[in-house]
Amino acid sequence: MIIKKIKLRNFQSHNDTEILLSEGLTVILGPTDNGKSAIIRALKWVLYNEPRGSDFITAGCKTCRVSLEMGDGTIITRERDGSRNRYVLQKGDCEQVFEGFGSNVPAEIINAHGIPKIQIDTDKSTIVNLAEQLEPPFLLSESGGNRAKALGR
Repeated sequence: MIIKKIKLRNFQSHNDTEILLSEGLTVILGPTDNGKSAIIRALKWVLYNEPRGSDFITAGCKTCRVSLEMGDGTIITRERDGSRNRYVLQKGDCEQVFEGFGSNVPAEIINAHGIPKIQIDTDKSTIVNLAEQLEPPFLLSESGGNRAKALGR
């Protein structure tokens, strides 16, 4: 699945940011301390429910929201405030709301974005579609055995 657009509202340093993406590899470049890593964290928050908590809400704000528009027009929105932590899934005229999902991501959300973590072993999974600053390329931080398991899947 392809992400066409990312919208960040009150997520860390992003008060109201919209980013249009093209197919293929996307690299985010810019000066230090301008919110590049926050964009990756926002993506991980929507896709994988990481980070947890509410420390990523912009200082002085009570709520934050990150939306992803997928290549097929599906919109996945993640919202957080003091009392609400939810996903909203919009496909055409149909809207589903998910609350009370704990540390998991609802299966419907994973199916909608189609970018799951790669299960390496029964208790180990990894993200191969996103990398943060100074993170080694594709699986290089994993042991040889874990790389072989991931590639075998």
